[in-house]
Amino acid sequence: MNAPAHALDLPDQTPVFHSALFLAPGRPRPLARRLAIHNRVLRRIRSFLEERRFQEIPVPLFAARAAAGAAAAAGGLSPASGLDHLDAMVRRGFPAVWCETAGLRPWALDATGSPAEFKLIEAVGLDLDGTGLGDLMQDLVKAVAADLGADLLGGRAVTRLDQMLRVAHPRLTHAEAVRVLATRGIEVVPGRPLSSEAEASLVRYCGNLPVIIEDMPGSGKAEQALGYILPFAGQTMEGGLRPGQPPRAGFELGVARLLQFVQGLGSVQDALIPIA
Repeated sequence: MNAPAHALDLPDQTPVFHSALFLAPGRPRPLARRLAIHNRVLRRIRSFLEERRFQEIPVPLFAARAAAGAAAAAGGLSPASGLDHLDAMVRRGFPAVWCETAGLRPWALDATGSPAEFKLIEAVGLDLDGTGLGDLMQDLVKAVAADLGADLLGGRAVTRLDQMLRVAHPRLTHAEAVRVLATRGIEVVPGRPLSSEAEASLVRYCGNLPVIIEDMPGSGKAEQALGYILPFAGQTMEGGLRPGQPPRAGFELGVARLLQFVQGLGSVQDALIPIA
């Protein structure tokens, strides 16, 4: 495992346009290819979690949809039911658990004009601190990227991912990120999520590599919250320490954003499988 790289120890990166890390967004893949990538990514997520001894827990569909709808109505980005349900299973003696749920995004509409549904992977494990959780999230992203070849993505995208696989992903605290953004003329509203412009600027600052933001504010039930920002996709994972006992930590992964990242797409809509 690569040691965590602190982003402030790195030189301020400017785009090097001959580098695969700074490729422009690609075009959407044909539907058959898009579906093959989607299925490969989901299989690798599942196998990764199994390798790490996470047990899959079914989440009641009604509860997940109800929580997702409530979050969407309030302008939120994710349901609470998945992680809460996993928390309950950990308290019942399961050391590491995960589930697949769905969240509604009010800013993305499907063909019917309703908020689009996005697949989420959520996991909670015992004995994880903030550093260990960040390592787990990084290992998952790298495992997925390493499983995708040129037959699915094309040579340029694979070269970009290969360069990302070779290094530890930089880490910044939220306060450090705010200071970096200030030097770039981007103001961050206290207590508010980073804007897409701010996320993109931090990615460029870190050499167009994925970057982990530590001590994120306003993350509800999570303590020492983390945000994982990926090139092209923005914040794709979030997590943190769960309050109370036993000590444990969890994360949430937006599958559509991960698909956008591995394919190098400018819009998350281009990564989705359309509903007929």
